[in-house]
Amino acid sequence: MSSCQIIAAIAGLKLLLTLKEEEVHLNDYDDIMETKARIGHFIEQVYNQKRPHSALGYLTPIEFQEKKLVLTLLIFGLNKR
Repeated sequence: MSSCQIIAAIAGLKLLLTLKEEEVHLNDYDDIMETKARIGHFIEQVYNQKRPHSALGYLTPIEFQEKKLVLTLLIFGLNKR
């Protein structure tokens, strides 16, 4: 197993643990459709967008994009002078 595969496996385990702790164990689902919808929402809207990630310097993806945009604007703004 390569180091990339190990890192991917660890990231997958972190997602599953977080999903269980922050969504599944806190809710009761009426049926499989609701379960799929709620878990999909959690992954797409909460885990991927609102939670800080170590790979992004413990910023949320939105904060990281905003910081990147500001830095890009500053760099290009300074280069135009």
